[in-house]
Order: sequence, then structure tokens, then C-alpha cells
Amino acid sequence: MLLGLSICSLALVTSCGKEDEDPKPVAEFSYVADGLEVTFTNESENATSYVWDFGDGSATSTAENPTHTYDDFGTFTVILEATGPGGMKSVEYDVELLYEEPIKIDTAFADWTAVPALCSYPDGEGRSLLELKVMDSPNFLYFYVKGTSSLGEVIQLYIDADNDTTTGWQYWGWFKKPGLEYLMEGVMVPFTGADAGSSIQAATGADIDWPWEPLIGANAINKSSGYVESGGNKVVEFSILKTMFTTPELGNTIRILIGNSDNTWANIGTLPPKETNAPPATYTMQP
Repeated sequence: MLLGLSICSLALVTSCGKEDEDPKPVAEFSYVADGLEVTFTNESENATSYVWDFGDGSATSTAENPTHTYDDFGTFTVILEATGPGGMKSVEYDVELLYEEPIKIDTAFADWTAVPALCSYPDGEGRSLLELKVMDSPNFLYFYVKGTSSLGEVIQLYIDADNDTTTGWQYWGWFKKPGLEYLMEGVMVPFTGADAGSSIQAATGADIDWPWEPLIGANAINKSSGYVESGGNKVVEFSILKTMFTTPELGNTIRILIGNSDNTWANIGTLPPKETNAPPATYTMQP
């Protein structure tokens, strides 16, 4: 009888020990990225403290649900350690932050709504040209051009790459001493004697009538919407790779003139309007 009682008591003690064992933690998380800012949601179980390694060399965090801002885009291995009474477990995932260009060339033009006009003459002082908007990213320059229903087939962008009036092309009847380094000429609508296409030309002299020599002979425009009818006007958006401009490279601040020609190559529009003798429009690159 005593032997049986002892065995029963031992079984009871052993059973109680297993029931008191602390559950092991489970480490888990999810995240939502907004540009370079990432919000992490901790989904761990059976844990009371946490350590986050964000994979970019920054300091670790012990917050339960941290928000972290990265310095650049890329792929980062994020490690979460979850610790509780039952021990420590870790989990790691690659967090991929992809750069999203600020403008999509899609004929909808919705991305341009919040972009202020660099040059706007809605009352027709620019003749066929009404408005110019500019945006940039690390890789591209983006342009939005609004014209009248008579917008001509050719768009010309003249760029002062270094914001210095003492360098570049100095002569022009339209503007005196504009200091221009580049001409981008795009045939947006083909016509007899001119196929659709675009070129970038560099200034080779300061005080000559026509200083432009081809730098990029074709396909200077990366992507274009083509002309789109909108409210009785014509609108076009297009992008150009910054690497198309080599000597000099584009500075942090550039100045821009825009011209418009018809299918006889006659100028029918300018921004700023040449009658106002206004200086080129100034654009500062995004930080």
C-alpha cells in the first residue's frame, strides 16, 4: 500500500512541473513603408521585451512597435529579438524600399496637380504656350507643357545648366546674354521633313547666331505622353534623363526658356514671352 502511494505522489509532482513550464516566445512582425519611413508592427507572442536591428547600421530599438526612417532606398535585413519568461526567439525579414518616381508619364497628369507652375501666362502673352511646370528626381527631369489648341509640333527647351549668365551662349534676339548651355528640341508630332524624335544640342560658342552642335542625336526624351486635348488646350508631359547633360552637368539651380514651333519651323510661342523681356524661369532641384 505504501509503495503504491509513493508512485502516485511522484507522478503527481512530475505532472505539476510540466504544467508550470513557461511557454517559449514566438517572434513575428509586419511592416508598412511610406517612402523612407517604415512602421513596424510587432506580432510576437509570449514575450515581454524586444530588440530591433533595422539593418542599416543605426542604433537598435527596444520599442514594441517602432517607426524607423532610413537614409536611402535599398534592401535591409531587419531582425527582431523577442524575449519572455520562456526564453528568446528571433526572426528576420528583408525590407525592400523602392524609390518611386514623383511623376508618371501616363496622360492623366494627376501627379502635376500639386506642382506649382514655373512659368504661367494664361492670358496668351506666350502665344501658343500657356504654362510650364518642372519636377525632378535623382535620375530624371520632368516637364509639363500646356499650350493653346494651336500648340505647334516642335518643343524647344533652352537650359542654363549652371545658373550663370556669364557662361554658355550669350547672343540672342529673344533674350540678351541668357547664358545657355543646352537646347533640347523635340518633334512631338511628325510632319513632312521631320520625323518624331528629340535631340540635345550643346552650345559651342558665346556670341554666334547658331552655336548648337548635336550632343544626343536622337531619343533625348525618355518618355512622352504626346499631345493630349484637355479643356480646349493641348497638354504634354515628358521626361529626360539627367545623365543626358554631361558637360557641364546640371547644377542645383538651372534656368529654363521654352519655345514652340510649327511645321514650318516658325516660332509661334515662347515662355517667358519674349515681349516681356523677362529672364529665364529659375528651377531648383529637389533636395
